[in-house]
Amino acid sequence: MPADNDRLTDDSVNAVSATWEDIEKAAPALSRPIRRRARREIADRIARRPTTQIVLG
Repeated sequence: MPADNDRLTDDSVNAVSATWEDIEKAAPALSRPIRRRARREIADRIARRPTTQIVLG
């Protein structure tokens, strides 16, 4: 799904939302400690990513 404002319509947002809800319903329930651990691991991975600097000029 492109994140392009020219192509982003209410229908495409609704389609993504409906798909996300279907995935959530089908996914197994996770305990709170497992969710916390997963969030921490994701945050750590994001924090370790090299940053890209954009130079305008």
